[in-house]
Amino acid sequence: MATVKSNQRKGPMQNITINLPELYNDIIQKFIKFRIVPSRSEAVRMAITEFLIREEQNMSLFHTIVDSQGEHDSPRSKTTSTIKSTQKRENGE
Repeated sequence: MATVKSNQRKGPMQNITINLPELYNDIIQKFIKFRIVPSRSEAVRMAITEFLIREEQNMSLFHTIVDSQGEHDSPRSKTTSTIKSTQKRENGE
């Protein structure tokens, strides 16, 4: 898992409430005890950051595959088609 230092986070924080299984909390508490993470909040932020990075890479790969094979029935293809047709109408084409 990528490490994120507290001073690397940007922007204001949003306070949220989540429910975790006890097992997850127990593991996080062990990570805190062994100084792997400084806090439960930081452990959750690190996990979410890793998830977001991975999913962004997956979506980028997916879009590359879809784009290379032509238009498919994908959300991005529909969005791209909608944008292109709107631009043509606006340009009088």
